[in-house]
Amino acid sequence: MDSTALITSCKLAAFVPDNSPDYDSARLLVEMNHVLHEIFEKAVVNARQGFWLQQVLTTITSGQSLYRIPPRAVTGGMEKLQVVDGGGKIRHLVYRDLRMAYQYENDGEGEPTGYVILGDQIKLLPTPSTTGWQLRFTYYIRPSNLVATQTAGRVTAVNTTTRVVAVNAIPDDQVLTGDIVSGTSLVDIVHPDGWHELSIVGATQTWSALNITLTDTQDMTRIQVGDYVRAAEQTDWPCLPDDFHRALSDAGAVVYLVSTGQMEKAQILGSKVQNDIARLSDLMTPRVKDSPKIIKPSYGFLRGGGSRAGWGRT
Repeated sequence: MDSTALITSCKLAAFVPDNSPDYDSARLLVEMNHVLHEIFEKAVVNARQGFWLQQVLTTITSGQSLYRIPPRAVTGGMEKLQVVDGGGKIRHLVYRDLRMAYQYENDGEGEPTGYVILGDQIKLLPTPSTTGWQLRFTYYIRPSNLVATQTAGRVTAVNTTTRVVAVNAIPDDQVLTGDIVSGTSLVDIVHPDGWHELSIVGATQTWSALNITLTDTQDMTRIQVGDYVRAAEQTDWPCLPDDFHRALSDAGAVVYLVSTGQMEKAQILGSKVQNDIARLSDLMTPRVKDSPKIIKPSYGFLRGGGSRAGWGRT
């Protein structure tokens, strides 16, 4: 479902009147975004099966030990950290407990072998003395915010040599309420079907006529004709498998039902959403079904995030 269909589904599930003064379409999208971040995020990251997984390279500076975690990373969503040396060899860095990091304080500079996390930054251990190396972050990305649908931005051709993506029309930035700004706006490229993952994340660009040139070095091989260019962190489709879009709209309906005092209906619908979240977690673990069977405890999304809307008790 795109955002328009999600709103319609949400209104039908909770019998939200079209003229509701407090819950218009924009407010329902806000509530579904909250649920997407607060509830579905936990299920995806806990499964750690590669869904929402992204990579980004950062240049290492000799003598600099602190580097920022990608700002769109889910909290607690760092999967691994590696260095790529000047010859292209990849070296895995070992995560260190913060209490163990102090043993490196007097070690001077050298080749990093580990790291600690300090807030939204990582600290390389020891401080790098290398030049021409890069850090490769592998992380789970925070899902983009749902915004109003638009038909512009559909990819009609891709040239990975010139790094040009041709589109049917230049898409709007739904926050700035105008076309994406050439040379300024960052863009994502979104799959409009299937699992709705991102093939490009936060790319720099310039555009002219109907051609958008990606001016950074991100791998463009995942872009397909039929994908959509969007302003960064904006999407028409929730980054969930199609099978679970109804669960997201139902979760938004629960918020409305609770806020309007319809607790019995909220409990019934909330139980359905809880089962859907558990089903999503089960299907993602493992994603490849010829892997050995994993026996794991089941859990409900109400335990971690239901208190905000008052959905059920366990």
